[in-house]
Amino acid sequence: MMRSIISRSPFDSYFAASEGVDRALRRARTAFRIARRESEPRPRSREHANPAAGRRSSPSTPSRAERKRSIVADDEIRAPPSRPSIVRAPARDARRDVVIPSSVMSSGWNNFKKGWDEKVVPKMKEIGEKMAPPAKPKPPERPELLPLRELQKIPPPHPDGTPEARLLVVLQPPEELPPPPAPAGTYNFCVLVGNTLHVSGIGPLAPTAESHLGPAADAANGVRAARACALTMLSVLRKKLGSLNHIKRLVKANGFVVVADPAPASVGGRHPEMMNGFSETMMEIFGERGKGARSVVGVASLPRGWTMEVDAVFELHDNL
Repeated sequence: MMRSIISRSPFDSYFAASEGVDRALRRARTAFRIARRESEPRPRSREHANPAAGRRSSPSTPSRAERKRSIVADDEIRAPPSRPSIVRAPARDARRDVVIPSSVMSSGWNNFKKGWDEKVVPKMKEIGEKMAPPAKPKPPERPELLPLRELQKIPPPHPDGTPEARLLVVLQPPEELPPPPAPAGTYNFCVLVGNTLHVSGIGPLAPTAESHLGPAADAANGVRAARACALTMLSVLRKKLGSLNHIKRLVKANGFVVVADPAPASVGGRHPEMMNGFSETMMEIFGERGKGARSVVGVASLPRGWTMEVDAVFELHDNL
């Protein structure tokens, strides 16, 4: 029985359950006809009209009990032994008390589900394991690779919003992005290789092109020039990319500073402090992703008399 149910579809099991319901309904109709025949008045024969005469019905006339047994034998189709039989009430209450148990209606589906869980599911798991064996557990990480794994982790983005949203917070009036400048020679400001964007050297053009000219007189002047280089670079990036949200992280920045006194004990030895103006501005926009590798050196002169010049490398998102 289970093998036949397994070989059939769920629709066949549904129809098998429906056949059980039909058998229960036929039983109910049989019981109802019996009750109705018993309740209807019948004309009595002479023999029945005078029972004191001691005369009995002829053998050819069936009695009431025989008629009842013949009706049941003709109309009732008994369920197989595995199917539960319906509860048959007395004939006088057949119209009201005949019940079709829910087990008759759901037995087909229960048999199908039981066979499916016992035979089909384990077989499917066995086939699936042969086609795609379970993944083996990863071996423990080698100790010498732990520092490399730390470098491979990408810092989280800024917790306070996207770079475009952060730009509105960082730029407090009257500070604003300068207009993106044109290249000063035969070159491109931005070159994209894969998802790596190389940005040419950019000078401090914020708030104007004449704001930071000549050698840096002190460290504070160098910090302001570095911040001006960062704002000018952000203006160029917005023009070339359309949005700062396309930038994933800052990879590296190179700074060049012109100082009034190159002696290490004076302003000339404070190049890293001046470059912090660029790095801190990038971190205000990109969060920890704005902290990249960097280099800063002192030079004798820069194009157009700038105090500082910075070039950088950025990584873009992969889904662009």
